[in-house]
Amino acid sequence: MKLFLDGKKASFPKGRDWANFEEFCDLCAASILPEKRVLQAVRMDGKEVDCNAPPLKSDFSDAGRVDLDSCSIEDLALSALQQQQEIASALAEEALELSSDCLIKLPREVLEPWRSILESLKPLVGFIPRFIWVEAQAGLPQPEFSEEILTARIKEIQDIVDAARRSLEALDIVLFSDTLELRMVPWLNAHKKILERLYQLLQTCDQSSTAAKR
Repeated sequence: MKLFLDGKKASFPKGRDWANFEEFCDLCAASILPEKRVLQAVRMDGKEVDCNAPPLKSDFSDAGRVDLDSCSIEDLALSALQQQQEIASALAEEALELSSDCLIKLPREVLEPWRSILESLKPLVGFIPRFIWVEAQAGLPQPEFSEEILTARIKEIQDIVDAARRSLEALDIVLFSDTLELRMVPWLNAHKKILERLYQLLQTCDQSSTAAKR
């Protein structure tokens, strides 16, 4: 089996059971972690492999060439932050639109866009605890976020969602509209600004690190 990392021929410690795909990926990932890089994709004989659905043992052991694509931890974090900004921006627009539409639509017509907002909120809220990790990557001397601050931020949006849900269940559409416009939209806009600031901090750190290596 020939092994290539980011297009360059690579060699890894021998004596391993290369037929074990999970062990193979773990070892490869561990080998590039000191360089602050992570595995991004794996291809066997030119075909991309889903790491969540490992190939059959026979298919993997018979592969002639395995290509590994990696990216820096900073690039991975920047990509995640960019995606989070897009989610927050889109959600703010959807919530503002629904706050107006709900006043002229039947309650049952509001349910589907409301469920859509709730589903999109999940990855946004789920990413909040990683703010601490992002700040660590940026090497800030005085980090802004602590577990207590992030927990409070999560609780704030949960309280907003609960208030909107209760008002909708009570068919108090005016209160539902106000909750979206006056509480959820401002939270999302503020959240987007936090994400933008983290992105800029990490981007500056990444550029400084790249320049130092030259």
